[in-house]
Amino acid sequence: MSSTPPEVLLRVRDLEREAFEQAIGAMGLRAVQQPTAGVAPALAFIDPDAMGGTDALARVQRAALAYPRTPVLLMSGPQQRALLAAFVEVPTVAGVVGRDTQERDRELDDALKLVVNGPNFGVSRLVAADSPVFSRELASSVDREDLLEAARAFLLDRGIRPRMADLAQNAIEELITNAIYDAPTDSSGRRLYADVDRRNAVFLPSGARPRLDLAVEGKTIAAVMTDPHGSLDVATVRRYLAMGLRGDFSEKPGGAGLGFARVFGLVDRLIVQITPRVCTEIAFTLQAGAVRRDPSARPTGLLAWGA
Repeated sequence: MSSTPPEVLLRVRDLEREAFEQAIGAMGLRAVQQPTAGVAPALAFIDPDAMGGTDALARVQRAALAYPRTPVLLMSGPQQRALLAAFVEVPTVAGVVGRDTQERDRELDDALKLVVNGPNFGVSRLVAADSPVFSRELASSVDREDLLEAARAFLLDRGIRPRMADLAQNAIEELITNAIYDAPTDSSGRRLYADVDRRNAVFLPSGARPRLDLAVEGKTIAAVMTDPHGSLDVATVRRYLAMGLRGDFSEKPGGAGLGFARVFGLVDRLIVQITPRVCTEIAFTLQAGAVRRDPSARPTGLLAWGA
């Protein structure tokens, strides 16, 4: 006798319900509007505007309290930055899917695959299999400028406009800084270079080096920075993203630093996957053929997942 498929709490607008039910069912999950009594859903996919009432944040917080172990994925249209920050700070919120964006269906698909299969690393999941890929390991901070210039040249050679290549380069630079200075730890978990002045050189032994994978599919740029430390945690990601959305850059960065908030403001989608003490992967996509808008008007897609 087959077991009952895991449930996904689905609270979305009626006109979108059927499409999302089909996507959820295709992954072997079952969409429900009311979970089985005593059974926590595997995922909650919530559009706050479809839950009734006027206080969207309070409704999301109540759902998080009702199912404290269930990751919540929010669908959101344009929101004030402060409200987006408050959503991100809800402890169970694992991501935000932007309504009416090019990436909406892919964002939901990735979240469902995480629930069913666990983390899926690598740039190949973000673009078509035959997309050109640039890959390079980073041995030291001295190599940073060469890597950035090589990445930009790769994008220009694939027809990406200079302005969009510059945006991607800026986001990649933030990821490089984190991977070199903030991510490395010793055997006790102590960060080795977090307090080192960023102008000072840091050299990483083989086995401790991050890798950048950069790909282009049409006008979509996808970048993945992977480090073999797993020293980041989802709470840190959430904290600094919320601070950045509020424009609060006064606190001295630590761990991921406020660079994540800056990346979030530059890209169309940010994905963070963490296996503690093993691996951290930070990925983004950027639609190089689209008009750039403020994150509160898109909003930027987000998926943050840690074991």
